[in-house]
Order: sequence, then structure tokens, then C-alpha cells
Amino acid sequence: MESTLSPCDSQSTVCDLKVDLMGQLRLRPDIDNFGLTARKDLALIAYLANSPGESQRRSMLAALLWSDSDDSRARESLKQSLLRLRRALPANLLCADRHTACLRLNRKQVDVTRVEDLIKLGSVNSVIEAADWVSEFFLGGLEDISSEYEDWRNARYQQLLKIIKEAMLKTMQQEMANGNLSQVENIAQRVLRISPLDEESVRYLISAYCSDGRPRQARQTYNDLEKRLQEELGIEPEPATKTLIESLASESMRSVADTKSQKPKIAVLRFSVGSHESSQQFFAEGLADDITTDLSLIKSVGVLPASSFAGLQGDLSRTLLARGVTHTLHGSVRDSDNRLRINMRLMDVQDNRIVWAQRYDCELEDIFDTQDAITAQIVTHLQIKLSSDAAQGADHGTRNPHAYKMFHKGRSLYMRGINNHTLLSAKALLDRSIELDPGFARAYAQLAICESCLAMSIVNKTGEDYSLMVLEHARAALEMNADLALGHAAVGVGLYATGQYRAAEQALLNAIDLDKNLFEAQFFQARNLRQQGDHEGAVEKFRIAASLRPEDFRSSGLLGDALKACGHIEEANDAFEVAIERVETELEHHPDNAGALAFGAPMLAEMNRTEQAREWSAWALAIEPNDCLLRYNIARLFCILGDYDIARVHLEVAYDAPILLQKRLALWMRYDQDFKPVASKAWFKHHLKVIEPP
Repeated sequence: MESTLSPCDSQSTVCDLKVDLMGQLRLRPDIDNFGLTARKDLALIAYLANSPGESQRRSMLAALLWSDSDDSRARESLKQSLLRLRRALPANLLCADRHTACLRLNRKQVDVTRVEDLIKLGSVNSVIEAADWVSEFFLGGLEDISSEYEDWRNARYQQLLKIIKEAMLKTMQQEMANGNLSQVENIAQRVLRISPLDEESVRYLISAYCSDGRPRQARQTYNDLEKRLQEELGIEPEPATKTLIESLASESMRSVADTKSQKPKIAVLRFSVGSHESSQQFFAEGLADDITTDLSLIKSVGVLPASSFAGLQGDLSRTLLARGVTHTLHGSVRDSDNRLRINMRLMDVQDNRIVWAQRYDCELEDIFDTQDAITAQIVTHLQIKLSSDAAQGADHGTRNPHAYKMFHKGRSLYMRGINNHTLLSAKALLDRSIELDPGFARAYAQLAICESCLAMSIVNKTGEDYSLMVLEHARAALEMNADLALGHAAVGVGLYATGQYRAAEQALLNAIDLDKNLFEAQFFQARNLRQQGDHEGAVEKFRIAASLRPEDFRSSGLLGDALKACGHIEEANDAFEVAIERVETELEHHPDNAGALAFGAPMLAEMNRTEQAREWSAWALAIEPNDCLLRYNIARLFCILGDYDIARVHLEVAYDAPILLQKRLALWMRYDQDFKPVASKAWFKHHLKVIEPP
């Protein structure tokens, strides 16, 4: 039966009633409180609740529920049922006139529409939450109301099962590609709870088990499916399922048997600091990064950085085994009165056994010798014979431990995002690092990138062109070390900032060739491609950047923008969801990060979290009311919300800046999809004129 989509007079919620249609019909507070017992009254509530706030034609409702009566008697029965509902339900919940009826509920108050909205969000967590709402049956106890009602009930349930299954299969495909096997297992088991004979989900589950080195569990899953199909339908599994179990199980068994013959692969996990030493986290991260680099110089050892595993859920050891990791390196750092205590532990992933552990107590000045000793002892305990090139010492860029410490702290602050306070602090620390060691190339390169970001900041009130200084520091880094990836990236950033996109692209490609895992190279190459209108290319690079630094919200947010520009709306929403989670994590630690708040607000609006988006924008403005980037992002927010006059006001404030900053804003804005609704307005075109040739 079809229903009309015209809304009732007011869709505002008039009570806190919750309606569950999955399983047995249930009204919360408990249905007994309303004293409704007639099955057709309950069936009418269920049908109206299925489309909350939407008016349904009374003629259609009468035919749906009283199809065995003539038209006049059916209409009279419906009238009496509506009168009973009006008396029993909370005041004004039922909205009815001579022609239509509806329940004044919102979509969050009804489980099935909540499921549909969660699926539209598209994130892993929202899809799993949606699946947890789905029951094995729908409107139990309301069977055989009428043949028309039964047809509707069955069709609606099958529709819900179809959309949740499609969403879960898509999510499993994504998680399988990401190597997140525990999540694949988690989702597949939810599908099978709803639909035990779904072979596509079984195939994903078998693939996850085999990739995880659990062929016996894969075989048992196949055997269980085979038995259910035979008992319930009298058929065998599909050929694709048979082929999969045989090929993957044998491959997995060979992989486990051959593990000892493969070269060792080490996963360097994040180093920890003491609960009262959170300020030293930057140093622990830097030490882990540098040990990862040292190990990567040894060709007979494979190494994976900590960022490869950040954000993964479930049993980490399964993911490690699936990626061929044989050992993990754990570390902790304690820093007290210029003295370090470093604890290291090398674990065998296969049997979770400690194969080597060592504690180092050293002065800060001895950190480089200690770091080299750690690398050498790891190799020794793995019984690897070093080649001549691997035996060469690692180049830390400086032998001054204090310069090294200032560099890592400055880099850590820069990575927090484009925030005035942290950028100024990062610059001060990098300046100090160079002062302590004028030959420290990495510090010069990082300083150049930091200065490029500061050029667009509120602190640049004079309009001074920092680009020459940026390029000067970047090229100084390359003069000291021509093969420094960070140096080439810094040159690229400097050229990008001045609109020399082609030259910037080559410099950034040079950086990527030298170090494909360098965040700055991938991130700014993505931005550079976007500025040339290459959104597809930008998607690829933003995706890499987002994976390299799982805590960085900028890369995942800009990935969403690039996907949106390409028309990939569902994938864009997934990226926005990830970015919002990362912003929320940043705000837990640094609630004063106005840049993060303003950056996150438009994404909240994209996800229909309007009230929270407005709160974040107000919060950001209270902290940094005069920041041009912040105002720009808030203008984006109000364009998304359709409040174009308010967007115009914020954009006017953003452009109340030196001409250099206006040009950089305009260069970015011309490809900004959020401003498309106002692209034809004179005031918007006026702001773009600053980049037109004189």
C-alpha cells in the first residue's frame, strides 16, 4: 500500500515516547500505561510510527486494516480506532483531520527510521549500531491483521534487512581492504545473526579467519554453513564459497608453516610515557620514529611504523599476524632531571613471548649512542647478519641532544594543527633547535613549513610576505643534506604558498620519492593538486596522509571535501565522520584549540549535527574572534546551513586582512564546494577578484 508523504501540520515532537517495531511492538513508557489492547489499534500505531511525522490518507488506512469490510464500515472502524488512540496516547501525539492522520514523532523516536538514518551515516560504528537494532522478526503479535497489512509488514521487514545487509557488506569490504580483520569478523557475525544462510557474509568471515592465520576456524565456519543449508534447504554451498575455503585455507596453512623462513618483520608500537609525564610524549614519539628509521635501513629486516596500527580495534595480535609481522617492539620513556630511563621489549607475535628486553639509563647527551645500541641489539637478538650498508650508523641530523629534543617538541606542536598558539610555540622551539645546532637540516626544513602556516595566521597582521623566508630556510636544509625528504617537502610548501603549483608538485614528488611515509609531503601534495582542480588526485594523497597520522583531523577532513568535489558523497561522509572523531579527541586534550573547532563545525553540519556545529562555531569565536582562517571556516558552515547572509558577514571579517592573506584565501576558495550555493552572488565574486591579474 502506498502512503502520502505530505507532512502533518506540525512535526515537532510532543512527547518522549519511543516506538520499537522490531521484535514485538513496544511503546516506551510501557504499553500497559496506555491501556491499548485491540490488535488493530496497535497495528494502526505501528503503521503510522513507521513514517513518523508523515500524514497518511484515511482512505488508505481503512483499506489496509479493514479490507474485509465495505468502504463505509471500514471508514467508521478507522474513526473509532483513532478516537481510542487519541484518548489513550499522550496529548497531541495523534494528529488527525477528515482526510489524514499521523503521529507527531521524529525519526529518532522510532527504531526502524533510526536504523535507516544510522546506515546513511555510513561509518563503521553507525552501521554496527544499526545492525544491533535489527531483530529476527518484525511486529511480532500483529500477524494476520489483514492480507494487505501482512503484505506491507513482510515487505517493510525485507526492505530493512536489505539495506542493513548492503551497508554491512560494504563496510566489511572496506575493513577487509584496511586489514581490520577483527572488525570484519564482528560485522559478519552480526549479519549471520539476522540471516544465518547469507553466503556472502560467510565468505567474508572465512577470508578474515584465513588472513588471520586461523584456517581451522575458517573450515568450521564453512562446515556449519554446509550443515545449515542441507538441513533447511537441502542444497550445497555456492561454488564460490567452496572454492574460497579450499584456496584460502591451504594458502593460510602454507603461510603459517613458512613463517620461519621469511625475513623478520618488526612493528614498532607507540612508546609510552609515565602518567605524570604527558608533556614528554613528543619525545617518546620522536624516539620511536627514529628507531623505526634506523631499522628500515637494514634490508634484511622489514619494519612497520606505529602509525600503521593506530585506531585499530580488537585483538591487535591478529592484525599483526595478518600483515606478516613476526615481532613487536614496545618501549617506554621516563625523563627526570635531564636523565632518561628507556625500557625496551621485543616480543614474538606468534607465541606472545618476550625474546629480548633491556633497560637503559643515560644522560640526555648520550641518547644517540643509546638509540644506536638499541637498534644493534634488536638485530643481534634476531640473529640477522648485517650487510655492509646496514652496518652504517644512522644519521640523526644532529649530535646535540638538546637541539634534537627541541626539534621533536616543535614538530609535535606543529602537527597539532593550524592553531596560532601552537604554531608560535613550535616556531620558538625550532628557532632554539637551530640556535643550538646551526647545521641541523631537519630543524630548518620543519621551521620553513611552520612559517608557511604562520603566514596565513592572525599573527601576520602586517601582511609581510613570508615566502622568501620559507624558501630560504627550506633551501638551507637542502644545502646541508640534499637527500633530506623533509627539505624537499619544505621547498614544495614554499612554492605552493606563492601559487607556483607546478614547481611545488615536482619538489613534493621529490620528497615522496625519498620518503613515501613523510606526512608533510603527502599532505601538501594533496593540497597542491586540489589547487590545480585535480580533486581525484587530491583524494589519493589525502587518503595516504590521513593513514600516516591517525590523529590528524585536517587530512581526513580535507579528504572528505575532495571526495565531495568528486561526487562520492557516501565516502565523503565516512571521511567526515573520521575527522569529527579526531577533532573530538584533540578537544579532549586541548579544549582551547579554536582552529580545530572551526574546522570541525562544517563537517558536523554535513552530518546533520546542526546544533553541535553552531556550538562549536560559537566556542571557536569566543577563543579567537579575529582569526581569518577561523572566520573562513565558519563562513563555510553557514553556507552549508543555508544562512548565506551570516556566511557573508564572516567572510567579510576573514577578508579584513592584508592583501597577501586575501589572495591565499581566494585561491583556496575558488575550488571550495561549500561556497557553490553563493558562487553567483556579487559579494562572493568580489572576493575572488583579488587573484585576477591586474
